[in-house]
Amino acid sequence: MLNNGKGVAWKGDQDGLKIDEDKGEFDLLNFMESIKSGGAKEESKETEVVELEDLRKLGIATLGSLKQHPRISAFRKFIESWYLSYFTPDAARSLPLAGPQQHLNIHGDNLGNVVQFMEREHPKRFKNIIKRITQKIPVLKK
Repeated sequence: MLNNGKGVAWKGDQDGLKIDEDKGEFDLLNFMESIKSGGAKEESKETEVVELEDLRKLGIATLGSLKQHPRISAFRKFIESWYLSYFTPDAARSLPLAGPQQHLNIHGDNLGNVVQFMEREHPKRFKNIIKRITQKIPVLKK
């Protein structure tokens, strides 16, 4: 939990403090002070107060590269594995290059190539996707 570059991080693999934001506001500054003074009852020695030197960098990028924070690191790696495409329908109507392709490019103009790849490389998953689409849009048959 970071606020303006200051906050608390949980080391190791144990679960950290779970906060229900609907039940009221959590006072991060008081929690940090109780950790520093050794009076925090909610957490174990796995809790540490952190302060980012550069507020322009995300805490997940900074803490996620440290060995002491395996859960944060795993979450950072999960997000880094995402592939984002800014799909534009007009681009998908153009004629793409020939051949199957595994990922949509940034504009989505290779949609037909990705469908071709899915059909060839993952036929069962492809049929399941088509089945689900036709259930949602009854006008489509194939």
